[in-house]
Formats: sequence, structure tokens, C-alpha cells
Amino acid sequence: VAARAGVAKGTLYLYYDNKEALFRAVVEQGIVPLFVAVESEIADYRGSAADLLIALLGRWQRDVGATPLAGLYKLIIAEANNFPELARYYNDAVIARGRALLGEVLRYGIACGEFRAVDDVDSAIDAIIAPLLMLVVWRFSLAHCAGEVDPEGGAR
Repeated sequence: VAARAGVAKGTLYLYYDNKEALFRAVVEQGIVPLFVAVESEIADYRGSAADLLIALLGRWQRDVGATPLAGLYKLIIAEANNFPELARYYNDAVIARGRALLGEVLRYGIACGEFRAVDDVDSAIDAIIAPLLMLVVWRFSLAHCAGEVDPEGGAR
């Protein structure tokens, strides 16, 4: 992180007590504002649920998936056992919040009759999120030796 910022390693610790504090700052300044924006935009939404779902997934790809912020997903997967408090924070600040937004959109679509009713909305959320997470894991691991995957249409 220090090298990418162009500062000495010790300089980071003038601003952040430890790696955990740095991670929290990245989440709070990089990802949480995206949730705030989306939550306010969809609060009174009354259009097509499918259009909203597509827009939300496209926005995630543009604002997170195609940016260095996506590396946080792989990092938390790799480090959750070493930093359980950080994993809990990430779950509360990012995962639970994202799942709640997707659930809200799916339930809206079901209520409008636009989406087929399902008994288990959580499983539908899992089915939507899984490919996005796999793209991120691929991008920050195997893509370096096996090539990028274009979310719009296959391998590059």
C-alpha cells in the first residue's frame, strides 16, 4: 500500500494504527458511500424491477468490480480467519448491506408480478452474487496467468 501511495511504509502508520484500521478506512471511504447513494436512489423507485436489478449490477461492476476496490473481496476471503473482527465488520458493512439491497429489489419485482415468486429469496441472492464474486476472485488471482474474463461476454 505504501509503495502504491508513493510513501514510506512508516508513513501509513501516522494515519492508521494498523492494517485493520487501513482496511476499515478503505471500506468506509470507498464502498459505504456507494451503498448510501444506491439506497437513497431506490428508496422511492417505482419503475421496472428488472431494469433496476440490471442497473444495480452494472453499477457494481463499474464502481467496484472493475476497480481496485474489487480486490477487497479477495483480501477478505484470504484473511478472514486471521482477522475475524475485520471479517465481521466487512460482513456487516458490505455483504449484509448488499444482500439487503438485492433482496429489496427481488421482493419488489415479485410484488409487482415482474419476477416469479420464490420461496427462498436468499438463494436467489446467492445465485446473483456468485458469478460477480467469481469474476473478482479470478481477476485478482488466476487472470494473471490464465487471462481476463470479460463480464460482458467471455474470455479476453
